[in-house]
Amino acid sequence: MLQVRTPVWASLVLALALNASCAAPYADHPRVFFAMALPSIWQAGGVQSELGLEMVMVAVLVHEMTHTHQFAAYTPRLDALDQRFGLGGTLTDDIVQNTCREHADFVAAYETERDLI
Repeated sequence: MLQVRTPVWASLVLALALNASCAAPYADHPRVFFAMALPSIWQAGGVQSELGLEMVMVAVLVHEMTHTHQFAAYTPRLDALDQRFGLGGTLTDDIVQNTCREHADFVAAYETERDLI
């Protein structure tokens, strides 16, 4: 899990360098931060969707803001599991995608369900 120290501006720069959006707890404080790139950054990165960029960004915003409310309850539990089983920091919100992306049957089933939405 990405844990960043202050100052706040450095945390935001790091988050946006790694992703178009990010939510994470500070390493030494119970508070969390959220950062999201401006639309021009998404456009420059070639982000496109038939839903439209604005709708995609709203979905990402809701996703990341949800994380800001989950950290207090789940970070200590996930950190304990990570240490107990030596997972090497692989417990992220992308664990299913990272684990299953090479399995064609899983990808096909996911895409079929996604297309129904």
